Amino acid sequence: MKKLFFLFFVLPLMAVAGEVSGTSVTAQQRNSWSGLVDIVVTIQGESNDVAEAECAFVATNTATQSAISVRHITRNGDDIGSGNVWTRKYIWDARADVGAVKVDDVALSVDAFVGVQLWKDGPYWATCNVGAMKREECGYYFWWGDAVGHKRNVNNDGWISAKDSTPFSFSSENCPTQGKSNLDLLTEGCIDETGNLVATYDAATEHLGKPWRMPTDAEFSALISNCDMEWTSCNGVTGRLVTGKGDCASKSIFLPAVGNGIDSGLYSLGSNGGYWSSTPILDSSDSSWDLRFSSSDFYRDYYIRSYGQAVRPVRAANATALNGGVMTHLSIDCRIVTGVTARQRYPWVGLVDVTVTLQGEADDLRFTECSFVATNSVTQTAISLEHITRNGEDSGSGNVWTRKYVWDARVDVGAVKIEQPGFDCCV
Repeated sequence: MKKLFFLFFVLPLMAVAGEVSGTSVTAQQRNSWSGLVDIVVTIQGESNDVAEAECAFVATNTATQSAISVRHITRNGDDIGSGNVWTRKYIWDARADVGAVKVDDVALSVDAFVGVQLWKDGPYWATCNVGAMKREECGYYFWWGDAVGHKRNVNNDGWISAKDSTPFSFSSENCPTQGKSNLDLLTEGCIDETGNLVATYDAATEHLGKPWRMPTDAEFSALISNCDMEWTSCNGVTGRLVTGKGDCASKSIFLPAVGNGIDSGLYSLGSNGGYWSSTPILDSSDSSWDLRFSSSDFYRDYYIRSYGQAVRPVRAANATALNGGVMTHLSIDCRIVTGVTARQRYPWVGLVDVTVTLQGEADDLRFTECSFVATNSVTQTAISLEHITRNGEDSGSGNVWTRKYVWDARVDVGAVKIEQPGFDCCV
């Protein structure tokens, strides 16, 4: 049985009219073979305020310090409680977000980024970029309309997907919104009638959930009009400190100079900042509005959609969100395949017996197909696996099952000897 470690930051139990606070959150995988996670949030506040409040979730793989998408999360029933203490349940389909993998320690927080209101009746700005855990971190880079995000590879000579580490290049052929007019974007469901990206193409909404979203061009314009901007550094990272005026003079956010991604390169890091809005240029099929700055200027501009830029989330002033950072830790095991062995039947026979261990309900596994990848470990070349077939029915009970295959290796690789082939299986 997996061990779950819970860490709570409990806020004072004093309700103030109009305020809503999260006091605790728990999360537990429903079954070891299921990708579903049951989440329970305890909320403090008046019933009417709680009913309007939205929870935004942020998950992090603590081992890699990389963000985990929490897109596939839904409410599970109505709020339960009385007075000013309420319980809200959610179901997170972790397998849909992270794939069939195991993550030993996930830090799951509820509305870690409450946001900062920089002018009266203005939106609340998140304190970090999408994909960042600290305000000075750049986070992920996105082409315009990209909801996945990308980061630098370990050698810092290219880009990889933030979701599955697939190599990526910020080029026009990898940007589906490039070359499309506003009418095209509206017809294809990329933007709505307001002229801004819909939720499934909005990087902030996809990563943090509602009510978070990307800023509109109008909100960037208001930011410039209502705030002071100072070129400074935060923990050694250069950027702009954006501070409100008047009653909001004590409120500020830091925007790191993230540079931009073009093809495989990262340019102008530390000297320029580029942040996408959700608004395309009205008379352009290649560009969208963004916020740009350097040490000498701070302005709205438009940029080629295929280029990589950061995203700073906002939420509307009238979107009630939980105040406070309540957090829990859990492990998730979304694997279906938990083991695979392969052994040649006899030295003089080209047949290989393959045994796969699966976890899950029998009815679900009945429709699950295994796919195999074999590699010559010496030459690092792929080995064909065309002639592999099921060998009998699944055997087992409960949620642990064994499936057998026979691979005719001689037909696929010929009459040769391979010392240590690598063999992997997934579903």
